[in-house]
Amino acid sequence: MIPSVLADWHPVGPIALHSNLRFDRALSGSDPRAGFLEYSNAVVWRESLRFAPVFEMVGSTNLVSRQTQYVAVPEVIFRVSPSLALKGGLNLGLTSITPTLGLRLQLEYLHPR
Repeated sequence: MIPSVLADWHPVGPIALHSNLRFDRALSGSDPRAGFLEYSNAVVWRESLRFAPVFEMVGSTNLVSRQTQYVAVPEVIFRVSPSLALKGGLNLGLTSITPTLGLRLQLEYLHPR
């Protein structure tokens, strides 16, 4: 079980803020000392129904080693249809243990209601 807190805010017009906080701690198994705290915050500009620029900050801290990985992720979302979106972005590492550069591609399908 991984408890999470998700929050969405819409402070002004087309701007949306999304925050996630997730805690993962192994309670039993081969390595009960494993544990992670993951967090992310994103700013989305929702002026258009088809295209949305996003800037996201994502981090993960290993609770045993106390090492933290942190990335900045500028990305874009292109909505192909009401149920299909393409997402692409760059992962820019911000700590010494985080890879310097990465590419993120995602296809999102939302089941129609």
